Amino acid sequence: MEVQSAHTDSETKEDEENSTISQPAQKNSTDNSQNTQNKVLIAYFSRWGNTQYPEGMDASTSASLVMDGDTYGTTEYVARMIREITGGDIHLIQTQEMYPADFDELRDQNHDEMDRGYLPPLVESGLDVSGYDTVFIGYPVWATDVP
Repeated sequence: MEVQSAHTDSETKEDEENSTISQPAQKNSTDNSQNTQNKVLIAYFSRWGNTQYPEGMDASTSASLVMDGDTYGTTEYVARMIREITGGDIHLIQTQEMYPADFDELRDQNHDEMDRGYLPPLVESGLDVSGYDTVFIGYPVWATDVP
C-alpha cells in the first residue's frame, strides 16, 4: 500500500476570529465508483469537523475555510480535489473530544499532545484501510508533524 501525506498552510489566529461557521455533516464516503483499478482512500484531519465553533462566526475571511457554494476546511477542500482526480473514497478523521475554537488554545493543546506523544482517542468509524492500494493523509500545518 502506498501512503501519501499532505498538509495545508492555514488556520492562523486572525483568520479564526472572523469566521461564520456551521459544523459540517459527517463527510465519510465509500463511493469509489470512478476508479476500480487502484483503490484510493483520502483520509484527512481538519479543525472543520473537530472543533465546536460558536454560532454566528464569519467564515468568509478565514484562511482555514473555503467558501465554494458550501463551507469546507482547507484540508477537506484539498481532500475533495484529490478525490475528484483519483475517484477515491474520502474519510474525515474525528477525535472523540472537540478541539477549542480559540486558535492559540488549540495550537498549545496540540503542541502539548505532540510533546507528550499523546494521540487523542478517535471516533470509531469501522474504516478498514487494508483494502486500499493508495492512501492519502491530509492534516493542517499547525499540527507541526505527521499525526
